[in-house]
Amino acid sequence: MSPAQNTPPATAYRYCGSAALGYRFPDANTCSQANRSAVFHPATHEGPPCAEVDGVLVFAYLDHQGGAFRVSVHLDSAAQRLVRPDGTVPLRVVVEDTVVFDDSEKA
Repeated sequence: MSPAQNTPPATAYRYCGSAALGYRFPDANTCSQANRSAVFHPATHEGPPCAEVDGVLVFAYLDHQGGAFRVSVHLDSAAQRLVRPDGTVPLRVVVEDTVVFDDSEKA
């Protein structure tokens, strides 16, 4: 994308939510590249283990204090290409093939 164009190629993203807002989720190739570039950060004395995909941090660990397996998703460091005009990142949470949260089509 050149500064003169200031917009990504139409084929690089999928419209999500309201097309009028101009938001497009990255295409399959871009997603595949980001997924292949994912990084695992092992636990340290300062924090639990996490996976990082395109800036999104997903912590998954045994929480002794809470008495449960805990999953925590941090979206504040997500790549800008994932952020919708309202400042949110589309998110779908699936547990054992059951969607428990989905705002991916939010306008």
